[in-house]
Amino acid sequence: MTVQTPDRRYTVVDGVLQRATNPALGEAELVALVTELFEARQAVKAAGEDDIAMRDARTRIYKARRALGERGPV
Repeated sequence: MTVQTPDRRYTVVDGVLQRATNPALGEAELVALVTELFEARQAVKAAGEDDIAMRDARTRIYKARRALGERGPV
């Protein structure tokens, strides 16, 4: 069962507090960032043994998650 805190910044999953997506993001921005996140995850899969492509894909994931509010300052 998933429970959100009253400010919707965190969710509790199986007793573990986790950061959630920033609830202040607009719908269009949220869709664009989630799309970028999923494309970056596919890039990780496609990178295989290519270290440079892997680094670039992981950087894209970090930037997308930070923009979503799942990383960085609260």
